Amino acid sequence: MRIFIIFTILIPCILNSQNLVPNHSFEQNDSCFSSTASNNLFLNSIDYYCSDWFTINDTVYAQYFNPCNFNYLSVPNNYVGNSFAYDGDSYAGYTFFQGDDINGNKLAGRGFVSAKLSNSLVADSAYCFSMYYKNSHVNNNDYWIDNIGVLFTSDTLNQLVARNTLPSIRSEKGVPLNSFDWSQITGYYIANGTEEFINIGTFGVDNETQSYFSGHDYISDLPAAHYFIDKIELYKCNKDSLLNVSFGEIPNVITPNHDNKNDELLISFHNFNSLKVSVYNRWGNLVVSLDGLSQSWDGLDQYGKDVTEGVYYVIVEGVDKYGNEHKRSQSVHVIR
Repeated sequence: MRIFIIFTILIPCILNSQNLVPNHSFEQNDSCFSSTASNNLFLNSIDYYCSDWFTINDTVYAQYFNPCNFNYLSVPNNYVGNSFAYDGDSYAGYTFFQGDDINGNKLAGRGFVSAKLSNSLVADSAYCFSMYYKNSHVNNNDYWIDNIGVLFTSDTLNQLVARNTLPSIRSEKGVPLNSFDWSQITGYYIANGTEEFINIGTFGVDNETQSYFSGHDYISDLPAAHYFIDKIELYKCNKDSLLNVSFGEIPNVITPNHDNKNDELLISFHNFNSLKVSVYNRWGNLVVSLDGLSQSWDGLDQYGKDVTEGVYYVIVEGVDKYGNEHKRSQSVHVIR
């Protein structure tokens, strides 16, 4: 059966157009990395070459990739992979490694990139966050993790805090971050009013992060994941619309004739944990059942065949993030 994946989540209203993250796409640089630079400048190049951004003490491998840099840190080709930026010409990167080296020694290291926000966050206000990441697959490495996140802090970060504090927003737990393409992480955060810094990396105690390894090693046979990051945004947004539950009406007609006009049954929703869409024919027989959070009905039955023109009965049942149950039903006319 053909399934068209859609996302009809209502986006909360952004209250102003100011992105609080300075140099959010890493386009502004202080200087360029040269072939004669020291090893420390190479390993933690975000500290020395990228405007506004820095790393914390004792971090490992927090880099800045810019076309003006010597080839190890250039764009698109560099020592960890090959990638153009998602936005503009430049991007940052960091490394995470955890496990045993070839001698059986337990080793772990995490890189972080940080910046001071343009303005401090306002207490009890909501902020919408977005960033793009990409697994560099360094040296054809098949190692990745499930934990990339952001932590907002009132002071500059240190390793002790980073390793013992849950992130303010993180990627979905248990989902490997192994995409060869740029992918987005989004979320929202309610401020306490003391936050002045944004920090990107992998946060929390060791068991907060699942790692996945298959076949290749990066540093001395120690599995390590390296991620590029780009276009980091933080906007103040409407708290009420962010937290409220919304559940749109079911359309009463679709025309699935593949002209990209009203081909699918689209239902808008916000803050739902589950949403089930069931379609019945006029005799009460189930035609198809779909996950409404990620799928829409395109006029096909459960076997992938076009349904005939006529009237169908659609029932949508869901549970919102607060545990409340919702149900809507509607007769839907299919016209081809």
